[in-house]
Amino acid sequence: MDALKIQIDVDGECVVHDVYVDQETGLDVDIDTGKMCPREETIETVRTIYRIGRTSLQDDIRKTTDWHKQLQAVHDSEVNIRRVNLHGEKSHATQKKPVSKYDPSMLSHKSSEELKALGNEALLVGKVEDAIFVYTKAIEKGATAVLHANRAEAYIRQHKYSEALADACKSVTMDPRYGKGYYRKAVALIKTGHPTEALKALRTGLAHTAHGPGKCDFEQRIKEVEFSLRSVKTRREFGLGLVAYAAVAFEAGQTVLCEPPILTWSQKVEDIACDIKELAQAAQLDLALVRMVDSYLHSTLELRTALDALYCPSFSVSQSTINLVKFATDVCAKIERAKAVTTPEGLVRAIMTCRVNSHQCAAFTSDGTELCGLFPTACRLMHSCAPNLIYHRHEGVMKFVALRSIAEDETLSFSYTASRALVESNFRRRRQLEKANLFICRCDRCRGKDHTRGFLCSLTPSCTGTVLWTGAYQEDADAVIPLVRFERHESEGWRCDRCMQRAFAYQLPLEAEAGLEAALDEINTERVTNVKDKYHNLKQVTLAVKHHLGDRHWTFGQLCVLLCKYHRTMGTAFQQASATRPLGLVSQRLAMHWGVRYLRFLHEVGGILFEKDGGNSLVGHMWRTALGRSCTKYPEFHPQARWLYEECLPFFTVVYGDTNEAVREMATFIVECKKAGVEAAAFGEPFPEDINELFVVWESSLQQESQRSIALHDQQAFNTVPS
Repeated sequence: MDALKIQIDVDGECVVHDVYVDQETGLDVDIDTGKMCPREETIETVRTIYRIGRTSLQDDIRKTTDWHKQLQAVHDSEVNIRRVNLHGEKSHATQKKPVSKYDPSMLSHKSSEELKALGNEALLVGKVEDAIFVYTKAIEKGATAVLHANRAEAYIRQHKYSEALADACKSVTMDPRYGKGYYRKAVALIKTGHPTEALKALRTGLAHTAHGPGKCDFEQRIKEVEFSLRSVKTRREFGLGLVAYAAVAFEAGQTVLCEPPILTWSQKVEDIACDIKELAQAAQLDLALVRMVDSYLHSTLELRTALDALYCPSFSVSQSTINLVKFATDVCAKIERAKAVTTPEGLVRAIMTCRVNSHQCAAFTSDGTELCGLFPTACRLMHSCAPNLIYHRHEGVMKFVALRSIAEDETLSFSYTASRALVESNFRRRRQLEKANLFICRCDRCRGKDHTRGFLCSLTPSCTGTVLWTGAYQEDADAVIPLVRFERHESEGWRCDRCMQRAFAYQLPLEAEAGLEAALDEINTERVTNVKDKYHNLKQVTLAVKHHLGDRHWTFGQLCVLLCKYHRTMGTAFQQASATRPLGLVSQRLAMHWGVRYLRFLHEVGGILFEKDGGNSLVGHMWRTALGRSCTKYPEFHPQARWLYEECLPFFTVVYGDTNEAVREMATFIVECKKAGVEAAAFGEPFPEDINELFVVWESSLQQESQRSIALHDQQAFNTVPS
């Protein structure tokens, strides 16, 4: 397949576009779907997408800014009409029923204090609109600092931060010593992007609550804002937009950033509004892509403006993009609440921005559904396959902690992938990131030596080394922003780490690698539910990987993990019955053996996964924790559990802190072992190193147990026969 550059006239503008041509048919190929089409169809598709996508989308958004302001004025007038309806006055402008359950005639005789109590009650049960209505009636009867602060809190819960800020300012003006007024003012300022002013409000409020119950809240929030002000700055880098970097140096374990989301939405497709779901299905869109649309349509102008400033990926010319454009056009044409809020271009941009920038936020709906959120500063953090940050989620706030020492002015990064994926090959990891996050990773690790994609060396007789990819993948030097092009069959860049001989693609088992990775993916999908079949598949793939690729390939490490989990599950099942407990212990020992083999694999691949002294990586420590937790369930393995916990406890204490639940659990177990006189002990070598013999050990144990069960059954049957 050849790549060509063609020039296309789009509304008088010359656009240069890459097309891929199939050599046999001469047709253009869509690299996303594999669909072939003639050149005329490609040109029309490029024109369609270019008008609403890529660089022109940025211009379209800027052109509609004034239009947004006009629509916001219309939106505000509609809000005023709804408020008039809440007061009991009839209006033909809207047919919506009053949100509040309180009849104004019943509230007219109540005092300001009684109305405040009713508003507090509504706010506590989550009826925010009712609370705002009642607080407003109370303010009309007699405004106080407390009432304005309470209504500010209600507005904050509705994400109406401008109204919240106005109320909070009135609160502190009426009573300059009222601490909650300053706190609500600070929250509104943070949400509207004014952290410096928020810090001033927090410090003033703390001075008036130095001995009150809210002191801890002020101190915690001040720490968070100070961190965000002093620790993380952004700068514009060519081809990457705004990128976050460390304004000061950090030591391992220090908090770098704490941030709440500016927009949240449910992860369940069942919670998507019916009209939006129908249009998405008609456009053949993945429903997961449009879960955020309803939240976006109900957001404020300030929030939408903040969202427009975030990174939005470029759009590939494909059928999926055309479907997305059709959906956005239908939403803006057919859904009333969308007409006054956005345009098709703006909605497409919002969807794609949330697509690549959202995170789970550990906040939940009333039915227990976890929410997704958009975090404006966290969006500026780069991805890296060798990150310097790790994050935790707690009650909707993302907290980023330094994994290692971070120098001043160093780019801040965390991994967008699961920790398991960090052990996979550079080639596979980059492909998955491109598919899931719509970018090609260009971090130092991906462009350097691939430590987890090692092949057995056959270049020289008796060489026991490993052939590794040693350099960066080819780049397109003609592109303004170089795009890394990588293929499984890269012809150059391979070298043995022992005999130092150069290798070429045809000398490596790349076809076998592709087939074995596919077989491993099939096992990971857990479509095989039969235990015997699953074991058979694991055995066959493990032996094939060992034979064709060797034990320095990432697939071997992943198979060690799967075999550990298999034996751990079987051991638990067998130990539940006293008759099969010996077999359960054999299975647990095999689980521990495979688990330790995975730790050995991590140590052998070394490289950037580990510290310079060959020590402990994040991935290794997480695996030690999982292995240790499994060992704690069996007294026979308590010495090994203590050894594993003592290996990783110092690292997690630094990163997570000694108040973390998992850290406390490990520390408590070590203390109990000391009291009971259980000494730490590493795993011995009860089983042979040859993996063929490991499978023989397990199969022999199963066969012996089967024969024992048959003999026991025959004896029981004989005893029941009359003499």
